[in-house]
Amino acid sequence: MTIIDTVYDKNPVLAKLLYMQALTGLRYSDCSWLRYDDFYDEKGKFVAEFDVIQQKVYHKVLTHLIQKKPETPLHELEAKAKKKARHTIHVMPAMKEIVQEQHEIYPNDEFLFANRHHKSEGLPMNIRSANKILNAVKQELNINFALGTHSFRKWFATALAETQPWYVVKDALGQSSINSTIPYVVSKDADIKNAISDLNMKY
Repeated sequence: MTIIDTVYDKNPVLAKLLYMQALTGLRYSDCSWLRYDDFYDEKGKFVAEFDVIQQKVYHKVLTHLIQKKPETPLHELEAKAKKKARHTIHVMPAMKEIVQEQHEIYPNDEFLFANRHHKSEGLPMNIRSANKILNAVKQELNINFALGTHSFRKWFATALAETQPWYVVKDALGQSSINSTIPYVVSKDADIKNAISDLNMKY
């Protein structure tokens, strides 16, 4: 049984969220908050691409700008930070499948990966809960490598680096420098790769 299969048995929504991470390379903090209207246009058709404001980048840039230009109006700094943090996601067939399946099951949800827990109020699962499930999976499968939500962003980078130059991987991750990208490209791990390629959606 693969990692994703085991996660699916514990929480199907989280399994699909992690799969979406592996397809987009987004951080959990960004991928978990994806909405249906990110993927659809006003006519209900899939868009070819959409932009995400990377929260980690946004807050880092905004903090730097506030310290550097404290006299500048906040809304101007926020606009600059958003521009720096903007990252384009190109919508692929596998992403569409996830969106369609989720929408068919939960047509009234706002968020693509809304937590099904009765106390979640329709919001996504927080990263602490997600990593708790992944830790349980790690123990269950006797995995001897680090496994967390970030593993799936790293898998995306590693898979892309097998066929693409560094600058492509950098841009696909929404990073500003290749020095930030290098740590993401790790040796290919069969367990993580199988976790993605063997994903079997079943309802």
